[in-house]
Amino acid sequence: MTQAVVTDYRVAWKIEDNVGRITVRLGSSEEYRPVPLSNFNEFMALLTLLQGPKAVYYDSDHKAFATMPSN
Repeated sequence: MTQAVVTDYRVAWKIEDNVGRITVRLGSSEEYRPVPLSNFNEFMALLTLLQGPKAVYYDSDHKAFATMPSN
């Protein structure tokens, strides 16, 4: 199981096309990776997690973001 904390993120929203993009930086990496999002609800759910007071973790095995590491 591979898990990493989200250390930074970038968000963009294109008004004319009604489409958004979120990229994240994981762990000590300097690279921002795009998060594949298929709809507005996914965009808003992830943005809400990222803007919250808790750390956010990414589990690459389950392709999931959460506010706690998996056990």
